[in-house]
Amino acid sequence: MKEKELKKWYKACDFIKKEMQFYSIKDFWKNSSNINYFFKNGNSYTRQLYQWYVFANPNISQAQKEMVWDYITGYYKEED
Repeated sequence: MKEKELKKWYKACDFIKKEMQFYSIKDFWKNSSNINYFFKNGNSYTRQLYQWYVFANPNISQAQKEMVWDYITGYYKEED
């Protein structure tokens, strides 16, 4: 991997830790509009790393991980 590309990955990691991190599903929903904004406007490195971050989060269940991912990618629909 080239040094320039590696720096982009590190920059995306730092951004996720600073702006998009959450510890519980309640914490995610509290900040979901900001997280969604940053995800939609992020680069491909940020989006890929965030997918890994969501699915590696040990504090939420698999169903919650899928719901979070569906929400930020636009597939989540709230039930009436």
